[in-house]
Amino acid sequence: MDFILSLFPIAVGIIALNVFLSHAYKLSGGRWRELEQAYPMPDGRGLSEPLTVRWFAIVELFKGEQDPRVQSWWIIARVYPDGLAISMPPIPIINYPPIFIPLSDLHLEQRTWRQKFGAYAIAAPRTPDIKIMIGDPLAAEIGAIRPEVTTAST
Repeated sequence: MDFILSLFPIAVGIIALNVFLSHAYKLSGGRWRELEQAYPMPDGRGLSEPLTVRWFAIVELFKGEQDPRVQSWWIIARVYPDGLAISMPPIPIINYPPIFIPLSDLHLEQRTWRQKFGAYAIAAPRTPDIKIMIGDPLAAEIGAIRPEVTTAST
């Protein structure tokens, strides 16, 4: 009986930690989860060789120009002949599954109003309210595989 009572504080601590982490995940990862549900990583994609890899690129997820809850992430971007895969670094990837946006859904919009670190937003049709702001080097790599994906927007 004493053994069971000694485990009680540990169990309460584990439950409290899980509740806290779940709440933090819900607050910080909502847009990522929306993207992941709309653009899941195809089976076996991780085993194929990408054209290019950008380690620790920065992306921002936002809804509209005046979004006060912009979410910034360090990601690993892999450009394939048929699309773009974005994933978190090894530790956060446990809670944030990889995303694959097929080339047919990749539309880059040049954004002059958002000059923080890049000037392009990925407008993916399956999630029309979420924009993925990317830097110029990644936009150039996507544009190299499909030049017509770039459009101007203000």
